Amino acid sequence: LRLPGKTSTLELDTTLVAKAGESKIHAAADVTPVKPKKGKGWTLEGATGSLTVKVKDLDLESIEPLIALSGTEVKTKGRLSVDLKSEIKDGQLANVTGKVTGSGLDVAAPQLKGDRFQTRVLDADVKVTTKDKSINIESLRLKTDWASLSLSGSVPTDLAGEDNFKSLWQSDLVGSFDCDLPAVASLMPNTLGLK
Repeated sequence: LRLPGKTSTLELDTTLVAKAGESKIHAAADVTPVKPKKGKGWTLEGATGSLTVKVKDLDLESIEPLIALSGTEVKTKGRLSVDLKSEIKDGQLANVTGKVTGSGLDVAAPQLKGDRFQTRVLDADVKVTTKDKSINIESLRLKTDWASLSLSGSVPTDLAGEDNFKSLWQSDLVGSFDCDLPAVASLMPNTLGLK
């Protein structure tokens, strides 16, 4: 890390070797934090920069030991690829574009109450920009074996504030959602509270 006001650069390239083959992981970021007020140290508040994450054909089972370090007991199978790019404006991610693809996904976590999140195919892409006090979703698309979502429009950036219902009503979203409810119910009866 460089002194505040100067650009710090991070670059990570690694190959993760697992029984199902190799996975390439690349992450890069450059961050320029503003000079802090006297007495404050390095902070992302007001920072600018960029972030890139690329993961090629990650065997999810191979990262179970890393997930376990967080104290979460998650069992995973399948392969995942990620290609995300974002700017950093005023310490926040902005102008995010990316694609996530997966195959043979099978995730079991305590939060799923004994159920498993499973899909043979995961295909998602997103293009989101921020301007003033709104998040503009140019496109958000998600497809699994049992659901598909397409969404565009804008939402206020204060959606997570105290009066989030008011902010939600100020949103301008258009989209479609198609879900095979019997398939979801058979995958996650405990999570959904079905008997």
